[in-house]
Amino acid sequence: MKSLWNVKGLRKRGLSLLRLPVLLLPVLLLSGCWNANDVDELDYVNAVGIDYLPEEKQFVVYAQLISFSKVAKGEGNQDVKPVPAWIAEGRGKSYVEAVGRIMANSEHKLYWGHVTSLLLGDTLLRMTNVSDVLESFFRYYEMRYTMWVFGTRDSIPALFIASPNFERTRLGMILHSPEDNYFASSSIRPIRLSRFMAGFYEPYRCVLLPSLSLSKEYWKKNLEPVPSQRISGAYLIQGQKTLGALSMEQLQGLHWLERTTHRAWLDIEEGGEETAILRMRKPRYTIIEGEENGAPVYDLEVSVQGTVSELKRPMTEEELAGKAARLIEEEIRRTYAAGLKLKGDLYGLQQHRYRTAAVLPPRRKAELAAEKLKESSLRQIRVKPYIVSGGKYTLDRYNQR
Repeated sequence: MKSLWNVKGLRKRGLSLLRLPVLLLPVLLLSGCWNANDVDELDYVNAVGIDYLPEEKQFVVYAQLISFSKVAKGEGNQDVKPVPAWIAEGRGKSYVEAVGRIMANSEHKLYWGHVTSLLLGDTLLRMTNVSDVLESFFRYYEMRYTMWVFGTRDSIPALFIASPNFERTRLGMILHSPEDNYFASSSIRPIRLSRFMAGFYEPYRCVLLPSLSLSKEYWKKNLEPVPSQRISGAYLIQGQKTLGALSMEQLQGLHWLERTTHRAWLDIEEGGEETAILRMRKPRYTIIEGEENGAPVYDLEVSVQGTVSELKRPMTEEELAGKAARLIEEEIRRTYAAGLKLKGDLYGLQQHRYRTAAVLPPRRKAELAAEKLKESSLRQIRVKPYIVSGGKYTLDRYNQR
């Protein structure tokens, strides 16, 4: 009986082995990515703009889309026509509803994983519930935290359709790639979504949101003015509220308390006439905290390197450094005063006090940090400029002309 059962078992195993190739054949015919979309079946969103329409009590969302296939075909071809920018617009009582209208009326599936820039309108930034809109934006899983964030008073569609110089791709403009512009002239440091989010919710942190605008002042094509993107200032955001906006001229003092500053110009004048131009870089600073009449006071120690770009009269290195130090101190105090008018802590003095009081109980720590800043709170500013180079010439060569 045992031998009979063994024979039957072998037959069953043999039949199973014969059936195995038949069962595996359909599996081999299946695609490995059965739910994937082809590249040409998706529409790629490159930038998102959000604003609020108070008269209609609606949110408006703009999406900028660029055809990657046309961008790729244009590489290496000198006679390329400008690639048009497609803009989708959706409105609704909430940000989610406005985005839903765009997606419902799209011919293809929209892919949001290539968004490199977020543009927030002036009206939206001044709303009290802007944090609700931002939280809805942050929640969508395809959005990446590496995108750049800007504010603007100008028309968002106008910024989206602005043409790049020399018919280049729009992905190289300030909206999508602000680092090159900041490297050339370190005005307001560009901010990514991850750093913006961290500062937005951090206690006593003043976030500077670069303001993007259009200008016809600087570029022309065949003598015809061309609107170009530029950084015109910054919004001050503290305590999850927008305090206001300052122009580039009011924010000159930020150069000297930003470690990433690569190129900041310093014009030295005498009697209303320009006598020297210095290119400053690599500032380093220290905040020294103290008390005076029971109130917190702060001293700043700043050091910065400088290169002579122009010298119109003979000056020694010590004379140049002294004039530069006085001018830098004036700019720091002027920017500090401009921030105080908006109740903003541009230099992070309150945040410094909050962090240094870490050993205290949370309630006492918050009380110390919440003490209002005054103009007298910024006491002494000691600036040490180091003239490290005369450019192509030495200072002696300048003075011998």
